[in-house]
Amino acid sequence: MLLITYTRIQKQLGNQEFQEYINLLPNSMAKKITRFRRWQDAHLSLFGKLLLLDTLPRFGLPGSFLEQVRYSTFDKPYFEDTIDFNSSHSGNMVICIVSDDCNVGIDIEEIKAIPKTAFVEQWTDRELNIISKEPGYEWFYRLWTRKEAVIKADGRGLQLPLQEIEVMEDQVNLHGTNWYLNELDVLSNFIVHIATDSMVSGNLKCEERFF
Repeated sequence: MLLITYTRIQKQLGNQEFQEYINLLPNSMAKKITRFRRWQDAHLSLFGKLLLLDTLPRFGLPGSFLEQVRYSTFDKPYFEDTIDFNSSHSGNMVICIVSDDCNVGIDIEEIKAIPKTAFVEQWTDRELNIISKEPGYEWFYRLWTRKEAVIKADGRGLQLPLQEIEVMEDQVNLHGTNWYLNELDVLSNFIVHIATDSMVSGNLKCEERFF
């Protein structure tokens, strides 16, 4: 099973409500969240964990299962021999993917104007060609979310040179592993891609959650 959920941050939580949510999480997760200086960053991180917590019962796992989270040498959180998960946020949106039959990565980006030249070194020649010809930013964010989803699924993140990972197609081979890319239609003005190490059949749906 593969499940994708998302939520949006509407406003800053009151101190009591924020603390009630924090108390639902293991101490290690709670401490990381409370270290953020900006309330927006703390809320985005918190709601990402709440999406995962909310999803666990769908996989037959208790909320206390969060205490079994481990971290790889590249600081990627994971659970041993059960489910794989990943989350992402942009703007006021947070999204989470969980699967019990494949490895996953996800990235969401809000479409907004940015200086494309600042990212020239991240693209292959083919990618740079299509991005430079586009008057807008959809292809920029489409390719960016593909790259991010792949490197997050792989687990090494930005340790991998993005310029050497071409994502023009819906399938990417990275160090012997085939990653399959799918774009999700979640909200206007946002682009979302997921990467999985096995093909996903059927229509992918995202479920909105409210906290």
